[in-house]
Amino acid sequence: MILITVSGSRGAGKGTILTILSEHFGSRIYRIVPCTTRAPREGEQHGKHMYFITKPEFEEFEQDGKLVYASPKIDGKYRSGTLVTELSKAPVSVVDITSEGAKILRNAVLNMGGKSLCILLWADSAERYKRIKNRQPDLTADEIHSMIKNDPTDPWIGNHPDFFFKVHNPNGKLEETKQTIVSLIEDFLTENA
Repeated sequence: MILITVSGSRGAGKGTILTILSEHFGSRIYRIVPCTTRAPREGEQHGKHMYFITKPEFEEFEQDGKLVYASPKIDGKYRSGTLVTELSKAPVSVVDITSEGAKILRNAVLNMGGKSLCILLWADSAERYKRIKNRQPDLTADEIHSMIKNDPTDPWIGNHPDFFFKVHNPNGKLEETKQTIVSLIEDFLTENA
């Protein structure tokens, strides 16, 4: 079992990078589908982007040990997590997750005898603000600043010593970011074939 995690603060580009990785690697890498108690955003589909579940369902999964990782409340409103069944669906999987969640999933995979590659994606706060605004145009400036300030993933890359690979994702350089991450993953898969 091989797990690849892509972590980063909101607006760092995790979702965009995972979509690109899914297109690039196709069926070679399974994209883990997290579960969440939040409502779907425009264009999101249940079972494809997220499993949209109720708070009682989430709590039941947590109590029954069906979650490898369960986040604390995000924005004081909703929770997200990774189902045990998702972690073991394929020989090679990828997920975007908080930095704390990446550590928990990495340790779970290592305890099962697998391998893990953890990548931290980062962008400065102005870049992140613009991306969040583009993704959720109905949010006010204060709401976006609050999201950035209260992000569960620390934006300071020096505070993430567990991540050997820290990749900058600046605006206008998506192709370069993609090439860097694809190269890291290809090398990792070759080494662990």
